[in-house]
Amino acid sequence: MTRVTPNPATDPRLACGETLIDQASRTLPQERVLANAQRLFAGLSSAETDDAKHQCLVLAHDLALFAPPPPGRSSPFQRLTNRRRPAPGSSEHAVLTALARTRFVAFTVTERCGPNRFHAVNLLDRTPLTVLDQEINGYGAHEGPWFVSWLAPVGEVWLVAGCLIQITDQALDAATRWRRPDGRGWTNPTRAAETIYRHVIHHGAATVSPAAPAPPPVDDLPVTGPIHAVAHRLGARGPTAPIDPDDERLVRSLCVDAEPITEALIATTVARQRGRTRLAEAYERVLELIFDTLGRRRALGQRAPDQILSLVEAALAKGIAARPPLAASRRLLERLKHRTRAAPDADAAPDIDRLRHRIRALRQKTVERGCTEEEALAAAAKVDELLVRHGLTLSELDVRAQTCDGIGIDTDRKRRSAIDDSVGAIAAFCDCRVWFETARGGLIRIVFFGLPADVTVAHYLYDLIATTVDCETAAFKRSDLYMNHPANFRASATRSFQHGIVHSIVGRLTELHRARDSGRSSGRDLVPVKASVIEAELAKLGMAFETRSPGGKRRFLAQAYDAGREAGADFEVRPGLATSRAA
Repeated sequence: MTRVTPNPATDPRLACGETLIDQASRTLPQERVLANAQRLFAGLSSAETDDAKHQCLVLAHDLALFAPPPPGRSSPFQRLTNRRRPAPGSSEHAVLTALARTRFVAFTVTERCGPNRFHAVNLLDRTPLTVLDQEINGYGAHEGPWFVSWLAPVGEVWLVAGCLIQITDQALDAATRWRRPDGRGWTNPTRAAETIYRHVIHHGAATVSPAAPAPPPVDDLPVTGPIHAVAHRLGARGPTAPIDPDDERLVRSLCVDAEPITEALIATTVARQRGRTRLAEAYERVLELIFDTLGRRRALGQRAPDQILSLVEAALAKGIAARPPLAASRRLLERLKHRTRAAPDADAAPDIDRLRHRIRALRQKTVERGCTEEEALAAAAKVDELLVRHGLTLSELDVRAQTCDGIGIDTDRKRRSAIDDSVGAIAAFCDCRVWFETARGGLIRIVFFGLPADVTVAHYLYDLIATTVDCETAAFKRSDLYMNHPANFRASATRSFQHGIVHSIVGRLTELHRARDSGRSSGRDLVPVKASVIEAELAKLGMAFETRSPGGKRRFLAQAYDAGREAGADFEVRPGLATSRAA
């Protein structure tokens, strides 16, 4: 029994099929393969030999991969299709669709009809087949050797997807009870395959020529997949070699899924148990990078890292139940969790920390205690003054020594609102980055990311604008303009008014930012340094960002929108960053 690796220079469907089969194989729960193997072993006296054990594991793997799933469950290839989402009409889409519809077929080859193509006959219903395979020998005489395998219908041919097994008539007769009365296939393909597989394990089977190297057992050290590729490259370079930047970006980007983390933990344990210390240390360095990334994301207030680790713990528990020696993987997981990087606040310099506390105190006074508009503007001016004083004392080394921080603002909304139009201008004004996340329950979460003092001010300005919008909206709803709108237009009038306020404030912030950058330095020569520090820290988060437009044109009620812009004109952030030199 063998599955031969196709030559990519031949029919591209062979290479594509082999690649997709390997990817789907990596998603199989090992307990399912072992359960299949136990059923095939049951009652077989010859199953004590190494050859029988090897055959049993290979055939148990094919059953788990190709047998039709129970009702309500999807097959490995259906899950792979949902994850990869190949373009309809592409070769990959055609092969994946075919692999999700594999059939267990007994057939005999009659002759070669082209490169990798063979005419064959279905042994059950005598229908002709065109089989696509790399290494089937052509036979000129009718009724050559008999084979069984899982075949996938790809266009006009049937791709040999499973192990190709040469059988005898006794093996086929053993599965007679599972043949349909009309001879057209099997009543239960899975039971038919199990019956023939048990016969093959008990009596042996001829191997398709030429024989390929025996595949590793199911608990062997994995070597496929990006995590394993990085670990093997790192292990080859030596325990003290730096991680390649491209490999680092790749590993950090994989921290959104529990599967590669679980695989790396198990591979570390297996490598150490087999005495491959150098490779085990390489896997541990990869895992430390993963947990550093998860720690940074947790510091931003994301819940995903904890959810991912819960899935990893559950997967390890299942693996350890099947293979107790893997218990060391759980101990390694606990050590790595304790080593997870501390929150950035712990590394803040004393002067930066004091500045942030002062800004937070002003924010509390301004937002939470319901101060007047004059007090709010005075507080904003004070923040400007503090930032100027701080910016003038910073050097490039001071900036590069800082650790970026992220402040997440949880909303109770699932849809964008007017104030969300201000976050881009706030981030630009404060020299930081901003993005939207989907939190638990589909709620919107806004994250400002940058140097500690900058994100603290960004949070302060966001709350200050939100307070202004709320207060002015309450006043607008008491106005004659609002009451003169028909009842069914008042919600639109409110939205138009709020957008007017926000757009007016955004315009003021943009003008101030432009004037500040075109004036005297006042520490603005450090902005490119800040940007480089932020980009380097963002890369360590391993997150992928995409820019989305609001979509469609938004329409506002003109009078309400203009009233909002007029109200927003009263919002003032004094240009202290550009002009003031407070002592």
